[in-house]
Order: sequence, then structure tokens, then C-alpha cells
Amino acid sequence: MKVHTVDLTPRRHGKDTNPQWWFEEADLHQHVWESARVLEGASSGRRQEDLRHSRLYSNRAFLQLSVSAPGREQTRSMADAARLTLNVIKSCVDTACAKISQARPRPLFLTSGADWKLKKRAQQLTKLIDGLFDAEEVYALGQSVFRDSLVTGTGVVKVFQDGFKVCFERVHASELLLDDGEAHYGKPRTLYQRRHISRDVLATRFPKHAAAILSADSTFSKEDAANPQLVTVVEAWHLRSSPEAKDGRHVVTVASAVLVDEPWDKDHFPFAFLRWSEPLIGFWGTGLAEELTGIQIEVNKILRNIQAAQNVCSVPRVFIENGSTVNGAALQANPEGLSVVRYNGTAPTFMTAQAMPGEVYAHLDRLESKAYAITGVSQLSAQSKKPSGLDSGVALREYQDIESERFVLVGQRYEQFFLDIARLAVEEAASLYEAKPGFNVLVATKGRSEKIVWKDVQLKRDQYLLRCFPTSLLPTTPAGRLQKVQELIQAGLLDKDEGMALLDFPDLEGSMSVVTSAYNDATRVVESILENGTYETPEPYQNLGLLIRVAQGSYLKARAERAPEERLELLRRLIDDAAALQRETQPQAVEQAPMALPEAQPTSELLPVTPVI
Repeated sequence: MKVHTVDLTPRRHGKDTNPQWWFEEADLHQHVWESARVLEGASSGRRQEDLRHSRLYSNRAFLQLSVSAPGREQTRSMADAARLTLNVIKSCVDTACAKISQARPRPLFLTSGADWKLKKRAQQLTKLIDGLFDAEEVYALGQSVFRDSLVTGTGVVKVFQDGFKVCFERVHASELLLDDGEAHYGKPRTLYQRRHISRDVLATRFPKHAAAILSADSTFSKEDAANPQLVTVVEAWHLRSSPEAKDGRHVVTVASAVLVDEPWDKDHFPFAFLRWSEPLIGFWGTGLAEELTGIQIEVNKILRNIQAAQNVCSVPRVFIENGSTVNGAALQANPEGLSVVRYNGTAPTFMTAQAMPGEVYAHLDRLESKAYAITGVSQLSAQSKKPSGLDSGVALREYQDIESERFVLVGQRYEQFFLDIARLAVEEAASLYEAKPGFNVLVATKGRSEKIVWKDVQLKRDQYLLRCFPTSLLPTTPAGRLQKVQELIQAGLLDKDEGMALLDFPDLEGSMSVVTSAYNDATRVVESILENGTYETPEPYQNLGLLIRVAQGSYLKARAERAPEERLELLRRLIDDAAALQRETQPQAVEQAPMALPEAQPTSELLPVTPVI
């Protein structure tokens, strides 16, 4: 067998361009643009598949995934809008997205064998990431990115600096370009991002290159439509060959100028990737929409045939025998519902033909059920219905656990996705601190705000482990949360105050804050000692028993973590002062025998008395 080998590099890049642009100094923007254009043409098939799956999910005839020229509307036509649809892809995607992305994985920074000071730094670093996630709405962003992974196979988030803050941005996978041969094992070393940005915004950010930006060509490929308000920007990264190598590079270019050219000493790109299904070969994942494309196309074909047959056949018709005299005007629709038809000869016959045989409708139902089976969810879940016969909370939770086993691997990838975002955010925060030493994040904890400065939480990479945990192990619905808390209280694992604090119902916030104020006050006093070394003298108006219990538990935990002796001494002082104050405020027991109560007489039913004569 003859094997054909083709060297594409010289012919496709030309004599004046070098695909290894990270070694070039002169005409750098030309080398980067030509390399990106070559990959743009090679990945056109992938973008067409993404466009097809986006059309099937949205039920809209998108013209392209990139921006279009002004006035070129990317919406479905009137014929498409009037067509009967049963979008199983959208139903399955939205159901799977709702089941998995409702979780809010929380990255936790843990230390192994570290002293108490490093452990407190790790706890504060966790709070800082919480503050960044809340400020930038990362969990809502993660839901959109997870939907992208369901539709196109791969969801992407970019973490970068913008001014003096860390930003998180959703990126369409169609904007990213890479060499599929280099990414055969899923680890490319060169990556490009091609996107369109407003000329005015980009010129304001790079004033030294304003003239080149305002005059740059906005057309990057044949798919791009000329839009004078936008300019095409190509951003490229090349990872260094080894920790000692100096070939890592990061470049931002427009068609006629280089805007950014700097070394890239990191071993990864500034992106976090989430895939619905990991690929066997290559970099890009497989989406749920791709798995259901065949079923959706067959469903669309059956629905078109049913709709056409219904319009033609399922119309009432009147058959009148030749030679009979029938008053046809009386057969028209009568708003009063009563009409008199006079005829001579044979009476007219009314008939409505069957549009489709029953097998067609049964096949349509089977296809819809098969789509949900492939996804791993039930039609009841998609319709927000519970199975009949499952009425108890335990049975419903067991049913949810069984159904969720199908998404274990996907859920683990979803958690790992947020860990990757947290790692990138820590790196950007450390880099931002070098430019702005006062960099800090405002964090809301337990109804109060706290400012965390980066220098107080900064840890080296080898000083912590990053793990992911759910923000709450309790059910998300109010009924499920209430039942779970009641079970924990009845089992003796929680007391009433802790259970009330865990309920956290927004509509009862005013009443709950009064009921749980004693518990919140006790935790605040103890946290003030452990975090700041600030001591507050107990007051008789506090719940002293609860304060002692919380302080004792925190003392034992801090002692096991080898907290500083001065903090432990403050906790012991708090426990002793609260116990002494509790003894002073307790009423003296009356030492006397209780008074004997008269013995209760048995009661009996009153019967009527018969008078004696």
C-alpha cells in the first residue's frame, strides 16, 4: 500500500511566514495571523458542526456563529417559525443542565502538616475566592458554560486581568484555534483566540496603537462579514518547552500591529475547559446535542409529515351523491349551532379521514423516550413531575440518588472545572498584587462584610491542596431542607439553634434572625478570638450555656490544629468567665421538700339519679 505524505507547512504558510512565530521578532503580527488563518480553515468542519447543533438546540436558523454585518439578521424565517416542533434536544439539555449545574462546588484550600498560621491563611484564601466568585457571578457563568458543553461539546471560561480586578469571561469554543495534530492527546502547546472587539474600546485600551487599530481590517476569514464598528483581534499563547526554556510567549495582534508581546512562563493557558463527554482522541469534547442529532432530525421529519397529513386529511368533508338535491348553504358553519338541511334523494355523508396510522405516533413517542434514556434523565424529571407512589421524603431522595448516578462522571468534571477556575484566579490575583500591592476583595460572610487583603492570604503553590466540596449537603427545596434538618435534630446530631440556622429561609429571615441570634452571637465572639485575637467579656444577656458549648468545641479544634497559645488562653478565659457568670445569674434552688398534692380521685361518668318515691 502506498502511503502519501504531504508537508503542509511551506505551501500553506508561504515563504515569508513562519508557523513557529514564538521565535520571530520582525513582522510578528503577520506570522501570528497567517498561522491562525491556516488553523481557521482547517477547523471549518468543527465550526459547521457547532453551528448545526446550535441551530437544533435553539430551533433557529443561525447564519453563522461569528458576528455578522449590520442589518444581517440571524433569526429563523417565517416558514420555520410556523413549523410544528418537538425539540427533544433542548428539553434534554435544559434538564441535564438544571440537574447538574444547580450544585455550587466550592473550592477549598487545605494544608497538610502545616502550622496554625498557614491553616488560617488557607481559610482566608478560601474566603477570598468566595468573594471573587460572588462579585463576578461565576456560578451563573458556570451554568451558561455547562450548557455550551452540552450543545457544542466544550465550554470555556477565560480568567484574566482587567484594570485592577480579576475577571471571568465566557468564551465560545468556535473562537479558539489549535492544531489537531498537536492536540492528538488533548494537550496542545499553542492556542489562538480569534474574536471581534469594538474599535473604540480597543483603541482606548491601547492608545499607542490607536491609529493601527482604527484602520485595521476586520475581515479575518471568508466567514466573517465586514463590520466597520468591530476589529478582529488574534491572541496567541505558546507554552514553554521545559521549565528552563525561554520559548513561552503571549502575543495580542490586529491585522497591522502587535499590541502585546510578553513572555509566558506558565504551563497552561488562561482558560478552564468543561466537556460533557471526554474525547477518545483530540481536544474537543462531544456534546449531548451531537448524541441526539439523529433522533432530533427523525423527529422533525415525522412532525413535518404529520403536520402535512393533518392539514390535508384531517379536515371534515361532506360527500353528496350525484343527482341528489341538497341545500349546500345550510351545510356551512352556523354560529347558532342549529341548521336545517333540505334534500331530495340520498342524504349527504360527513367523513373525516385518519391522517396517519397509529404506528407513526407510537414511533414518535419511542424516539422521544429514547432521547431521554440516552441523556440519563426521565421524562418525569423533564416535566417536573414525581413518580406516582413515591410520597415520602426518604423515597424521593432515594429516587434522586438513583437518577443522579448517571451523572457522576459529569458531576466530577463540573467540580474540577471550578477548581481550574480557582487556580487561574489565584494566579491572576498574585500577578495583580505585584502591580497593585493593596489588592483586596470584599467578602460577605454571615450577614457582614469583610475585606481580605491578598498579602494576608498569599500562599506558595506547594503549601496548599485544592479540593472541591458542595456548598451545602442539604436539599435545595424548602420542604426537603426542612425534613433533613428535622431528621438531624431528632437523631441528636444537631441542636435546635443549629438547626434553625441551617434552614435559612428567605421569607422567614426576619423571624429566624431573632431566633438564631444567640447562636450567631456565640460564633461571632469565638471567631473574633480565633481570627483577630479580640476578647469580648460575656454578658448576662447572652445565652451563656450555648456560648460555653460553642467555645469548648472551638477550643478543642483549635488545640488540635496547634493554634497559638495566646488564642487558646483567650478561649479558656471566655469559657471560665461565661461559666462564672452563669453560676451567678442562676436562681438558687429552693431546698425544701415539695408539698404533697392531694390524691386525685378517679373520675367516672355522671349517671342520672332516679328519685326514690
